[in-house]
Amino acid sequence: MKEDEILDKPLELEAEMRPLNWLFYMASFFLLLRFLFAYMHWPYSSYLLVISGLMYEIFSILRLLYYPKKTLFQIYSYVFFILVIPGFIFDYMYWPGARVLLYMAASIPLIFFGHAGIMKLRK
Repeated sequence: MKEDEILDKPLELEAEMRPLNWLFYMASFFLLLRFLFAYMHWPYSSYLLVISGLMYEIFSILRLLYYPKKTLFQIYSYVFFILVIPGFIFDYMYWPGARVLLYMAASIPLIFFGHAGIMKLRK
């Protein structure tokens, strides 16, 4: 495959990526609905937070797996958000394991910038 074909492939996959976009829109809707429920002190706002967080997780994982052109920064950022979103949900819901997820997520930028720095020094 030529380099031009690789660069044009994300544009060709727009129609195939629409279900992923709908998943993102639904997760955003549930998150906004969660803020409305929390502001009005209605029940089930915490369930909406968990549902929207799970939908964002599924979106991030599917986008990481199926998006054809990935840079190293995109891979690190997806792994970061795959760890941060459940970490914040676990912390908000007072579930165990929140600190572990957040510490693992905090190490991702250190790994990325350390890797980028080492690669820059090698050149």
